[in-house]
Amino acid sequence: GKDLYDESKQVQDLFQLASQVTSMDLKDLLFNGSEEDLKATDKTQIAVTLVNLSVSLYLTERGITADGCAGFSLGEYSALWEAGVLSDEDIFAIVKLRGALMEQASRSQDSGHGKAGMAAVLGLTYDEAMEVHSQALEYAPNNCLYRLFYSELLNCVGEHVEAIIQFNHAYSLL
Repeated sequence: GKDLYDESKQVQDLFQLASQVTSMDLKDLLFNGSEEDLKATDKTQIAVTLVNLSVSLYLTERGITADGCAGFSLGEYSALWEAGVLSDEDIFAIVKLRGALMEQASRSQDSGHGKAGMAAVLGLTYDEAMEVHSQALEYAPNNCLYRLFYSELLNCVGEHVEAIIQFNHAYSLL
């Protein structure tokens, strides 16, 4: 988002508005925040939404507009904003609440075995993912042909990184 911020007054104004609505310094979070800060769901949700909207503003300034809007999960809120259903203020208030509730739910699942978390693994088939971890505590739906997500304790996710690497696929601990 920094390139967009540097190039667009509208994006700078959006950052300022989002920071006011969420009571967070989003410029500092996005440009200087630690990886740990950016992984916290209550912050990630807002940051991703802000960058999504920034891209839209930047493109619109250059005459590129959407003919239609669609999104998945968090992206649905950006699609609703793009379609004019949500205002600038409303989207950040809603996404802030969504992120806070998700972070609270995640932290309620922490245990002596580790912190609850999620990993995104790109390119594994369902069978490969099940081979990597046949006893996933919670297996999220295969929501994209090339992407599988599963949630479990972070220390368990970390144990499976070597197995994921053997399939030569990209992953990210979220």
